[in-house]
Amino acid sequence: MNIKQVYIPIVKVTFEYFADETMLEAKTIKIVSAGGHKFPVCKSFGEESIVYDLFKYNGRFAIYRNKKAKQKYVVWGISRHDATFDKTIGEQIHTYEWADPIFMDRCDRHEIDHVSPPYSEGSSMKLWSAYDMTAFKPDVWASKFFQYQDKIRIKEEEDYKRRQEKYANENRAICGACERYIERWDEGSWNGVIYDHGFKQEGYRAGTCIGSRLQVWEKSTEGKVALINMLQSRKDGLLNAKPDQKKLDGFLLEVEKYIEYKERAEQLSKEYGDEYKKYHRECGYRTRPISFYAWLMENKNITVVKRESVEYFGLHVWANTTVNDLLKVWQAEIDRLTVIIEREQEKVDNWALALTARERRDAK
Repeated sequence: MNIKQVYIPIVKVTFEYFADETMLEAKTIKIVSAGGHKFPVCKSFGEESIVYDLFKYNGRFAIYRNKKAKQKYVVWGISRHDATFDKTIGEQIHTYEWADPIFMDRCDRHEIDHVSPPYSEGSSMKLWSAYDMTAFKPDVWASKFFQYQDKIRIKEEEDYKRRQEKYANENRAICGACERYIERWDEGSWNGVIYDHGFKQEGYRAGTCIGSRLQVWEKSTEGKVALINMLQSRKDGLLNAKPDQKKLDGFLLEVEKYIEYKERAEQLSKEYGDEYKKYHRECGYRTRPISFYAWLMENKNITVVKRESVEYFGLHVWANTTVNDLLKVWQAEIDRLTVIIEREQEKVDNWALALTARERRDAK
């Protein structure tokens, strides 16, 4: 089961696509998210025996309809939205309050405006607006979805063919570690291994890829095995370095030093900032000016040791950080590595010998 996002006219919709006939009819699409918030396709309000179907919606509220029910329409959605920045995780935390469902005999823009919560406390503006609503039309969307899938499939096939011709001409093959197409090294006794190249499998450049100078993926799993061993070693190192109070105390000491640095840097900027700006202007475009700290050392004999804020796997460590905060991101990193290792090991288990792009071209 794959979740696919596609852009269609008016609104972005998330589709759940089932290709397995044992689950649902082949090529069935179930819309699981509509607009800015998730509104279920069907919902019961009050009496579970009466089910209402999604009729119209936008990002903040939805209208449900049941022609058999005494009340034909139900208006339901968020009544308040707050977003605060959480320093402990370094992310915006969004919280929503949902209004009670409102039962109505008719549902036009005047009625919606009448029952809508205010945009904010004391505001005359309304949070819900019928002007930007979208009708719920799953049959139309399904048709557009399959058209979109066909267009993407054709484009991917054309792009793949074009890339393979390029790789054949350049004698490129797949690196077992990072899975990028890299030129092969055929000179001397190298026997077609991968040239040295940068490694970006984990989202950052980490020097020479561990798959360099090993056999290409089409011919061997040794590059992938080397990657798995490296990731496992990193995971084992983490398991043996579980954060505790001693580690937190070390971080907090670095936080104090960072705060001292920031306060001193701010004071120096207030005291000498204007002089430095004057020097900067006098340099003109012909001479590249030195940095503020280098200028301080050269002209005022003041040395500033620059410090970076303290981070632990993306967590900004501050005075209120606890050991439990460290443990959460530590465990998240271990879980992340575990998923990657399992995914890469599955590729090794299912590996099969294959031809490179050049070998496929020459075989024709």
